[in-house]
Amino acid sequence: MELVESAMGGFLYLIFLFLLIAIPLTFILAVWKRNDISQASKIMWMLFFVVAPFISIICYLLFGYKPSRER
Repeated sequence: MELVESAMGGFLYLIFLFLLIAIPLTFILAVWKRNDISQASKIMWMLFFVVAPFISIICYLLFGYKPSRER
């Protein structure tokens, strides 16, 4: 039974690690791919991300994110 619990803990650790890398990377790519905001705005979002990573992602999703239009 300990082996199963140990394997499950390792699996959850990998999922957490993946999310810890994937979410900020997605945020950075989303900001830099936008053409409707200026370079200065992009730099400000990145500085905000460096200072407060998780708060900046939440703020971007609430205030800055514009979903792409379906064609």
